[in-house]
Amino acid sequence: MKTFLGYTLFAICVTVFMLYYQFPEEMAAQLFKSKMRQLAPELTIDLEKILPAFPPGIRMEGLTVDHSEMRLWASKILTFQPDYLSIFRLSPSVLFYCTGYDGEMKGDAGVTNIKNLWEKKSLPLTFNAKWRNIQLNKIDALSSLPYLIEGVLYGVFSYDGIANSWIDGTGTLKIIIENGNITLEKPILQAIKNIQFQRFDAEFSFKNKVIQLLQSNINGDIEGSLSGTISLHPVFPRSTINITGKIKPSENYIKQSKLPIKAFIQPDKLKNGIPVTITGSINRPIFNTM
Repeated sequence: MKTFLGYTLFAICVTVFMLYYQFPEEMAAQLFKSKMRQLAPELTIDLEKILPAFPPGIRMEGLTVDHSEMRLWASKILTFQPDYLSIFRLSPSVLFYCTGYDGEMKGDAGVTNIKNLWEKKSLPLTFNAKWRNIQLNKIDALSSLPYLIEGVLYGVFSYDGIANSWIDGTGTLKIIIENGNITLEKPILQAIKNIQFQRFDAEFSFKNKVIQLLQSNINGDIEGSLSGTISLHPVFPRSTINITGKIKPSENYIKQSKLPIKAFIQPDKLKNGIPVTITGSINRPIFNTM
C-alpha cells in the first residue's frame, strides 16, 4: 500500500512539474485572446505572456484592454487563482491581483449560482475589488476627457449583476483621491480653471440603471460638496450627469489668483459657497454656476 501511494504521489509531482516546465505559453495566449473576442467583440484585448502561477493559477503579463481609440486598462501583471471552496458551494469564483499605473488592485469575481448554466438561465455574477496608489495621470482613458485630472486614487468597489447586462446590476463604490488637480477646459466664472485639492472622497450606489452620488467632499484650494445622479448608458462615456452642490474658494486661493475672482463672484457666495451644477455626459461634462 505504501509503495502504491509513493508511486501515485511521484506521478502527481512529475505531472505538475511537466505542466509548469512545458506550459504551452503561446497556445494559451492565443486561446485566451480568441475567447475574449467571442465574449467581448467590442473590445481589443492583448497580452504579452500567459504563464502558470504558484500557488496554482494563471499569471498574465502585459495585458491591455482597448475600446475604439481608447485604452481602458493596462496591467503589468495580472494573476488569477481559483477559490477552491467556492466550487463546493456551486458558486465558483477566482481571486485576482494586478499591478498597473504604479498602483495595485485585488479582489474576487465569480458566478453566484452555477446551476443557472445547465438550466440555460442568465448567469448571476459578482465582482469585488480594492485598489490603491493608482496614478490618475497615467490612465490613458482619462486623457481623452475635455478636462485634465491628476492625483492618487484609492477605492473599494462591489457589484452584483447578470452576464451580458452589466447596466442592470447593483453595487456600491467608494473612492478617495489625494493630492489632486482638475484643469477645466472652460473656467468657472471666468476665474476658476484649476482646482487643486488635498483630498476628495465620494460614495456612490447604483441600481435601476442609475448611479446615485450619495455624498462627496473636496478639501483644498477649492472646498465643497456635491450630490446627484448619473443615468447609465450602455456606452458608459455617454451616461448623463445631473449633479448639484456648492464650492468655495479658500482665502489663500482668492489672494493668489491671477484673475480678480471677487469681480465675478458675489460676496455672499464667496462666504457661503457658490452653487454649481454639472450636467452633460461623462465624456462631455458641463459645469455651470447658479
